[in-house]
Amino acid sequence: MREGWRTDRGRTLIKYGFPTTTDRYQSKLDKNATEVWFYNSVYGGSYFFFVDRTGIGDYQLVHSTAPIGVYNPNWIEEYNSAINQNEYPQGSGNNRSRGSGR
Repeated sequence: MREGWRTDRGRTLIKYGFPTTTDRYQSKLDKNATEVWFYNSVYGGSYFFFVDRTGIGDYQLVHSTAPIGVYNPNWIEEYNSAINQNEYPQGSGNNRSRGSGR
């Protein structure tokens, strides 16, 4: 495992501080464990989605609704996430306007 500050979650924590809320979804059957961090003070409210594709706790940032950073509107399907996409209205990223820092 990498040192905390070298991971995607570590870098996000250093840059933005502790998230307002954190939701964790355990892996199930063929679905990968997922963490969702929400910051209400980052660009008017931003989600950061991390997926553990390896099964050993190495979560990678696969999508964010912030206007800067990782953007992948198909992340749920591509990374086989355990998340229910209907729980997060901005989760798919379809409503994100790039470059409009609020």
